[in-house]
Amino acid sequence: MATTTVTATIRKKDANLPPENERFLRCCADIANALIEDHELPNDPRNPRKDINLNSLRSKFSKKHKIASVPPLTAIIAAVPEHYKKYILPRLIAKPISESHLPLFLPPSHGLILSQGRHLELPLWL
Repeated sequence: MATTTVTATIRKKDANLPPENERFLRCCADIANALIEDHELPNDPRNPRKDINLNSLRSKFSKKHKIASVPPLTAIIAAVPEHYKKYILPRLIAKPISESHLPLFLPPSHGLILSQGRHLELPLWL
């Protein structure tokens, strides 16, 4: 009786992927490019511009590039070219402060103003 031996090579599903750090950089660059493309779109009054959900962009591109976690905002900011930073940075770093935490930051005697968008605005003399 003859026996035959069969050897099979097991390949990982993602064996031909670039290294993790290269995929991370590509992901950050794609997110920055999506933000720049949205900024470059012409303002058409008949077709108003929609706000881009940054968290969904981050998760979409991290899944596309198969990286372990979503890139932090600092990495995305670093991927934005210098001449676009003044247009793109307000979208990346604007975070509203809730009213419940205001006494922790400034006493009410400082004349702090809350606009309708609930963003903290300080007078220029502070």
